[in-house]
Amino acid sequence: MVKKWHLIFGMLSLLFVSGCGSLGVIRTTFKTMKSGEMSVKNFRQEIPFTYIKTMIVIEARLNDEEKARKFVLDTGALLSLKKSALPETGIRKIGELPVASANSQVGYLDAMVLDKISIGDVVVENIGLAVVNDDSMSAENPVLGCFFEQVDGLIGSNVMRYARWEIDHQRQIITITDDKEAFPPASNSIVVPFKNTPQGVPMVTGTINGGKESAFIVDTGSGGYFQLQSKLLETLEKDSAIRKTEIVGETASGVFGADKGKTLMVKVDSIHLPGIHLNKVIAGSIKSRFNLLGNAFMIHYNSVFDWEKESITFTPIDSSYQLPQQIESFGFGFAYSDSMQGLYIASLYSESQAAKTHGIEIDLPIYSMAGKPTQNITHSQYCEFLLQSTPDSIQQMPLEVMQGDSLRKLLIQKESFLKD
Repeated sequence: MVKKWHLIFGMLSLLFVSGCGSLGVIRTTFKTMKSGEMSVKNFRQEIPFTYIKTMIVIEARLNDEEKARKFVLDTGALLSLKKSALPETGIRKIGELPVASANSQVGYLDAMVLDKISIGDVVVENIGLAVVNDDSMSAENPVLGCFFEQVDGLIGSNVMRYARWEIDHQRQIITITDDKEAFPPASNSIVVPFKNTPQGVPMVTGTINGGKESAFIVDTGSGGYFQLQSKLLETLEKDSAIRKTEIVGETASGVFGADKGKTLMVKVDSIHLPGIHLNKVIAGSIKSRFNLLGNAFMIHYNSVFDWEKESITFTPIDSSYQLPQQIESFGFGFAYSDSMQGLYIASLYSESQAAKTHGIEIDLPIYSMAGKPTQNITHSQYCEFLLQSTPDSIQQMPLEVMQGDSLRKLLIQKESFLKD
């Protein structure tokens, strides 16, 4: 089965930027983001989880609240809460935090300290967090608005680093413990060393097409497989031939908005991480200083994150699994406009039939898709479109778009890109 690629998903992660804004603010917030302490010892806690697409959702309680909240588990982020979900007590603002979203947009978020967060019986106290403004997100950033309609925030590495976390995708159970001897590797396990960023984000080194070592953020908040630095891909294009296809328009969404422009999807000959050797790997380009290893890849492994040993243990779930060798797509992506309460063409594969044969253009209003009306809908209805999966068996997509003064009724054929 060929997995779908959703470039617009999975850009939740927030990385600390050491070089923006007031030095005093940076020192204060930087120290806070390294704060926190585990208030329990000798613990072992099992937590069930669910998915939004490929991303992991767990429950946790803030301060002394009885009702649990939902969070995306995001190793590429620090603890984050949406503004509308801030607790009334047990939290204090200490400044602003300069951060970069995973699509490399830079901005400031309020930095706060939370009295405690409880994941089952595991409690971390005096922990720093970033506040994401979701007041106008459905209008300014409707993609992330869909995620933040379902969760209150992100549990990031600055919380996770105080314990060992086993993520078991077969049972959909996360086990959290402080036992140093827990989770011994199996005979087929691969132990990958990592280095920490200041807030605990795990970074591994690897090579692409046998070139120089490059850093990969291991990012459960990224819903894709691999994303490679745009500048690195430019170098690879000069040094060796790589297969590529171009996507134009809105191709990634971060906390500070959507990226517009050009994104490449490429097939590189090899990606080698310590103990993991992959051939003919499809990846997307990303405007970032780092490459990303996303959860669409990691869900095929049970994994153990150990911040004390600075290692991730990957145990394959299905030894016969292979990465997708092609991208199947109808050649266009869609997004939501709050002002028009409807969908529009947000991105296009430049070489697709949708663009070259049917003449579809960026920003055209979509009046119906797959037989469903897409105008005069709510943001929540848009989220249903965005988060649902299209069955692999569907090979044609009925589409109605308004082009000029004409309503065009089209039948878009699914295509294969980067196929050998």
